[in-house]
Amino acid sequence: ARKTPLSPSQVGIRFSSRPEAEQAFYDSIFSFAGTMGDLQDQIDQLNHSTAPVMVSGEDGTGKETIVSVLYLRSTLQNNPLVSINCSMLNERSWTFLLEHPSSPLSDGGNTIYFASIDVLAPERQRQLLAVLTEMDVCRRNRVVFSCVCQPGESMSVTGSLFMDKLCCLSLHLPPLRQMAQRIPTL
Repeated sequence: ARKTPLSPSQVGIRFSSRPEAEQAFYDSIFSFAGTMGDLQDQIDQLNHSTAPVMVSGEDGTGKETIVSVLYLRSTLQNNPLVSINCSMLNERSWTFLLEHPSSPLSDGGNTIYFASIDVLAPERQRQLLAVLTEMDVCRRNRVVFSCVCQPGESMSVTGSLFMDKLCCLSLHLPPLRQMAQRIPTL
């Protein structure tokens, strides 16, 4: 596992430790009693498998926080959580990710989270799927993706593509408006 931080030029790629992931969770709405509901059971079931996971939900449903919980409850919680925000990747970061020997995709034993895969152009989606497959990234790491769904949709087109190609398990987050009764009065 990597000990040195990435250079500032690797925009969109962040390494987090267990304490940082715990803090992100405790700062979220899901840390309040009862707001996770049956998501806790689903997360525990997902963590019994090493298969990649696709987390879907409308914008603002807390996908990143749920990925932190998946990570914190996994056997890899003492290794880094590598978050790759696809909407922030520039050309340099993309090249580093796919081609550099120090890319987190070359490591093993980490949780790698690709946020917002929907924003990747179709060509980049194909490149990423090819690299993940050719380098056996999903066998050497816990890989989690997230995609944004439109109201009434449970999976985006891009999410479905990645699920089919990589045999992902899925976790759909309900919109906050459906959880209104669970959100405590602050």
